Amino acid sequence: MVYIENLVKRDFKPLKKSCEKLRKVVKSGKKRYRDDDRRSGGRDRRNRDRGRSSYIEVQEQQPAEDSPEKRLTTLLIILGDKMTPKEITTNIDKVASILKSEYSKLETHVLKTIKNCFIELPMNFMELPMKSYIYGTLIGLVNVTRSDVGVKVVKMTSQTLQQCLNEGNWRGAKLSLKFFGELTNANVISPRTMLDVYDDLLTALDEQNLKMSRADTIVYIVLASLPYVATRLRERCPDVLESMLAKIERYFYARERTILDIDGSVVRKSIQPYVGPNVPYEQQDMLELLWTQIQNLKSNDWVCPNLLKPWSEYDGVLITADQHEVEKFVVPQEFGGMNNSLPTTSFRIFVGLDDESIKEHDVSDISYFIINDVVDDILDIMEVNRKDCAKYLKDLPYCFAPDTFIGKDTTVSAAKTDVKVESETKMETEEDSFPNNWTNDNPPSVDTTNTNQNITANFQLEQIIVEAIGILFDRVDIMDVECCYRFWNWFSHHLSNFSFIWNWKDWESSLQFDPLHPKVCFLRETFQKMVRYSYYERIKSTIPDEFSSIFPIEPSTSFKYEDSTHPLHDLAETLLGKIRKRASNEDVQAYFKEIVTALPPKEQDQTIRDIFVQCVLMQGCKSFSHVLNVIERYLPILQSLNESPEDKLHTVKIVAEFWKRNTQFLGILLDKLLNYRVIDASSIITWLFTKEMETEVSKSYMWEIMKNTINKVISRVKQVQYKLDTLINPRTDIIDITSDVDKKVNSEELRSLENTLSNVTREQKEVLLALVNLFVGMLDERLKEYIEQDIQDPMSQYWFWWAYGFFKEIGRCYQPQMSTFMVTLETVIIDPLDTKTNPIIANVIEMIKAFGRMKEASVVEDLS
Repeated sequence: MVYIENLVKRDFKPLKKSCEKLRKVVKSGKKRYRDDDRRSGGRDRRNRDRGRSSYIEVQEQQPAEDSPEKRLTTLLIILGDKMTPKEITTNIDKVASILKSEYSKLETHVLKTIKNCFIELPMNFMELPMKSYIYGTLIGLVNVTRSDVGVKVVKMTSQTLQQCLNEGNWRGAKLSLKFFGELTNANVISPRTMLDVYDDLLTALDEQNLKMSRADTIVYIVLASLPYVATRLRERCPDVLESMLAKIERYFYARERTILDIDGSVVRKSIQPYVGPNVPYEQQDMLELLWTQIQNLKSNDWVCPNLLKPWSEYDGVLITADQHEVEKFVVPQEFGGMNNSLPTTSFRIFVGLDDESIKEHDVSDISYFIINDVVDDILDIMEVNRKDCAKYLKDLPYCFAPDTFIGKDTTVSAAKTDVKVESETKMETEEDSFPNNWTNDNPPSVDTTNTNQNITANFQLEQIIVEAIGILFDRVDIMDVECCYRFWNWFSHHLSNFSFIWNWKDWESSLQFDPLHPKVCFLRETFQKMVRYSYYERIKSTIPDEFSSIFPIEPSTSFKYEDSTHPLHDLAETLLGKIRKRASNEDVQAYFKEIVTALPPKEQDQTIRDIFVQCVLMQGCKSFSHVLNVIERYLPILQSLNESPEDKLHTVKIVAEFWKRNTQFLGILLDKLLNYRVIDASSIITWLFTKEMETEVSKSYMWEIMKNTINKVISRVKQVQYKLDTLINPRTDIIDITSDVDKKVNSEELRSLENTLSNVTREQKEVLLALVNLFVGMLDERLKEYIEQDIQDPMSQYWFWWAYGFFKEIGRCYQPQMSTFMVTLETVIIDPLDTKTNPIIANVIEMIKAFGRMKEASVVEDLS
């Protein structure tokens, strides 16, 4: 680590003569953080809708490598990296001196860099919210002699917070409040001003018929930022702070009553990661848990020993500085992107264990939230930069006070510092990152929370990950089914980064369980996923022979007419030869007419479809590009052979039979045929619920195909809706120079889009109705069998455990779409059921309705 102290020991006359060591680091290719090429070789995984042109535009705006701006940026970014508290204060002094002398020359760049460091905004490269305490103190020191800098920073932060509120960027709003808190600590703004900022936000709680989702979001960002500034507020304005907390407390009482009134317990129960009577801990609502943590912090006189407070070293200096006013903030009436319109539940790993060597975290302590929150920010903000995500997770102890983490063999050299840095972040970062990956509606890329932490990790961190995996495997049979699915997806990818090495013998005892037992299915699906990440023989060689019974068969094709004894072998070979020679569509159609007379009259169409689709798949089996070329060449024939729902269902079955030994290709081929409109979503959904597919209920490929198909249908609705909204409400900054003729064309386009939207919306409703109907029919039939067999608890049957679990996930995932036709759904599907005999199915529908009630719930009590 090249410390700032070493970088600036020469005279700063001006920036161009400083940081020679830093220049060598930059030229050597060692990136400090998000450099301009940070996305090379990949794609923007977090914001896929960002245009490439915008990215190139921002690239071009970046300062040159040897410019003063670039060197100052790097100084600010590395400030605090792997530094003890004493080193942090020393280097804050040095950088503050630089800013004071150079601010006039680089004002715009300094403000932009500071803004980028404390908050995450689209297209910024340097989001370091875990260092806000450093930047707050830095601005405080500069503000002592250069109050103009303080004014500009406060104004910039105010504008940023209001922008975040207007855009529904709630993470950004939280980080802005957090930075305001650090500016309060550094005496840049007064504690009373900080409380006024909070009051501006909490004024929304006084609204009549306040939406609970709106209130939850505002209360969350206030409480999340409060621990960082609470000590100052208690010292200077205790009465105002107490009044604010009393208002929040009144909201929590009203919130709980509202949840009871709408039967919100149904929602809370449905989103818990662990299910059944033997859960390892009490699964709490995260917002309520945060309120409990804040109350405990208050009981502890607002002292949070885990937070670094470099500003406290300068109290005597900072008190002499000018304080600045903050503009009044307004929370828009209509805003999107709520933090979460539904309650979220804690997901913990290292709890309820017999191992005395593992110390359980006290979740009621505010430090549990603070560390969790920082880890969550790092994972989300740095998802596009895996290497630096790992770096900041591994170096997390340096962002907190010494002794925050329990460590081994990590004492910093006594020659370097007089402070011991305990740097084992293991249990905290692992326990905080797993929920991000498994319980979010839109989890981060699977390799973000996996590769980032592990590739650069030390041996101890690897060991704690192994321990976490073992604990989760032991609990897999009490997990929600969706969590199981995400677990084996994550685990297989984790192994792909470590040469697929694992001590499988530890889990050999699980093979004695039922083939549909969650542990057995976990192992089987993990092996299946591992094969996708490598090649078959390599994976097979790493798995002990004892697991051969659940190891997948080698991926291959299943060409129905390959056997020379098949009566249609010669016809298929001839057709395959024509396809290999790239015969025209006309030639192929002519060949159909030749062979049709040799086929049974009632099976002519089906047989021709079967032979042709099989031959197309056989010709394209070498790779995805091969099969796409063949499909595109013969697309007119494929479409002509698949005009009715029965035809399309038949084609889906043909593809499934051909690729039954390679489910990855199967999923991709069905997706491509769906894109080309050869088949439709209804045909895929119908196939998934055929009798022969019931044995596949615990296999991930089935549910991946199902979700991908539904997502495709929903995506079409969103795309058309977006086009229609854009046409109706074009950008206001573009001058309207269209002629009357153009406007007439736009009217025609408007009618066309409205018709298209009606069609795709109807398709979405039909597909989801069919999906629920098929799910209910399948589960109802199985429940009747259990009644005949005198099975009292259907959840004790693993087939039902999987099927019902995925049904519940479908209800959770697509509740927004299903809520638009709940009356139809209940009338057509639920009412005919005997819900007294089979209440468990109706529970899912009730869950969907409860989700809708929760999202629309209003708190009607007066909280003023």
